[in-house]
Amino acid sequence: MLVSSRLPWPISFIFFLTISSALNRPSYGNIYEVAHFTDSNANGFNHLTVHKVTGDVYIGGVNQLYRLNENLELIVNITTGPEYDNYDVGHDTYNKILTFNYKYGDLITCGGYQGVCHQRNWLNMSLTSQSSDVLYVAANTTDSSTVGFVAPHYHLDQPLLYVGTTSTSAGLGEPLVSGRKLEGNKIFEVFKDSNGNTRVDIIQSLTTTFPVKYVAGFSYNNYSYFITIQKSSTTSSDYISKIVRVCQGAEQQYFNSYTEVTLRCRDDSYNLAQAAYLTRPAQDLSQSLTLDEGEEVLFVAFAEGENNLPKLTTNSAICLYKMSVIETAFQDAAKGCMEGDGLQEYTATWMQGASCSGPKSVCMTLCNFA
Repeated sequence: MLVSSRLPWPISFIFFLTISSALNRPSYGNIYEVAHFTDSNANGFNHLTVHKVTGDVYIGGVNQLYRLNENLELIVNITTGPEYDNYDVGHDTYNKILTFNYKYGDLITCGGYQGVCHQRNWLNMSLTSQSSDVLYVAANTTDSSTVGFVAPHYHLDQPLLYVGTTSTSAGLGEPLVSGRKLEGNKIFEVFKDSNGNTRVDIIQSLTTTFPVKYVAGFSYNNYSYFITIQKSSTTSSDYISKIVRVCQGAEQQYFNSYTEVTLRCRDDSYNLAQAAYLTRPAQDLSQSLTLDEGEEVLFVAFAEGENNLPKLTTNSAICLYKMSVIETAFQDAAKGCMEGDGLQEYTATWMQGASCSGPKSVCMTLCNFA
């Protein structure tokens, strides 16, 4: 399996923003409030997503799902927990994934103490199907991260649920990154055919010592990308942010083209990515960045870690990255794996089956669509 991990690559810092927040109720000053939504009985909100056609707002919370209109007025509210195990012990259901499969009009939610996923009617959020209760998809602890989004599998012309999830101490044996089925038998199972598996696994002995936190994910130009926080190496205590990607359905290799590149903002002190958003900026910014037609920009919010650890300070920053620059960095990483001292410099030693010593054709088969 090919995995290439490149040394930190320089990228232009475009602007810097310092953000401060109150620990108590925020003061909005002169900000004009257009609309608001509250639920006095809610234990917390975990995720929010907006339907790209209707503009309706969906919120995944603790034991609750909400559908609001564009004015943040409640349309539907359903209860998803607590869930009870075989010993009649109740477990709160923390929403871990909240996304849409637009091809079939489904709302996809994942969470709970078993990490189970569900397909739901997007109007009333009633269940239409779910994964087996022994098929763990999302992380099943409250403090472990999970990112999920729907994107194509181009070779088969069908959508997959791309998932990045922190491996938990429970040792459930599920992959860190995977592509999940959204149709046919055994829904939400890791997709596999004669060409290979859509999964990336951590070496089991590193499950507790090399945590990988997934911050965000998105699809771009036939690749699925994830933003992560992880240690700079299996022997280091310093934490850095990385952007990783996998192919969306090359005719062969599948996730064998998994590649990761260090994501830097301003300097190495802003080491903890907190959120990310991919978009095409407005005209003025697009022109100033000299974007190609259709090219998008990745906005990433970072926090400064105390002594390069995952402990947040009050300092933060926002950096912008042209996707063309990110794509070039991945191309450089693949070439470095192929041409450089791959075993020492580029192999991700935390991953099962990682190698940079494969044939050149493997290193360079990275979703080259005509």
